[in-house]
Amino acid sequence: MRNIINFAAITTLFFLCNAALHADEAKEKWKMKDGGMKEHFKEMDTNKDGAVSKAEFDIAHDKHFADMDNNGDGKLTHDEMRAGHKESRKKRMESRFDKADANTDGMLSRDEVASVPRLLKRFDEIDTSKDGQVSREELEAAMQRRRDGRP
Repeated sequence: MRNIINFAAITTLFFLCNAALHADEAKEKWKMKDGGMKEHFKEMDTNKDGAVSKAEFDIAHDKHFADMDNNGDGKLTHDEMRAGHKESRKKRMESRFDKADANTDGMLSRDEVASVPRLLKRFDEIDTSKDGQVSREELEAAMQRRRDGRP
């Protein structure tokens, strides 16, 4: 009977630890899928009340529109919109890179990306120079390959 109880306790402990581990992974995946939405929300919530009013939303998007309207004609062409989204994506990537670059050397080590599972998982693939670090250029090139449907 004691063996059954011990087995049940160990099994329960294993499943609880496993569940906790996967909960952290799920939380990290959600952050990545969020695509910077939390940061964007915080920027739009100018009065910091935890909600974005219609006025705050309109101001943020008017600014975004103005940033993309390169020739200032009050209209967006397909090319302007594409360039604007590309620039936004680049700024998000640079912001995340800077946040992860704890020692501010302009490179990401394996230790610095330990809290970013998707990047850590592909670290060796992204590190094309094989120097044990990922540069901005290597990360940008890897992101472009993924957008192009290449590994």
